[in-house]
Amino acid sequence: MTWEDEALEKFKQAMEQFKGESYPCALCGEKGKYDEDIEPLITVIGQWGVLRGNTYTASVNTSFACKDHKACKQRRADKGLK
Repeated sequence: MTWEDEALEKFKQAMEQFKGESYPCALCGEKGKYDEDIEPLITVIGQWGVLRGNTYTASVNTSFACKDHKACKQRRADKGLK
């Protein structure tokens, strides 16, 4: 497994905690469910995570954006945002 594969796996495991929960889009403010309506925008995963069994636990600071980029752009325009 390459370091890229390991990093992607850690990212996926760290983001599991957000699945099924609703969060606002950082760009337009529309609320949506993670992995259905919204996706990670900017994510910082703490360096000192712990791998317990098959679960990676780390501090995660993230923001989300709409998966439907066209609709998000239109909502921002409607609100007078860029």
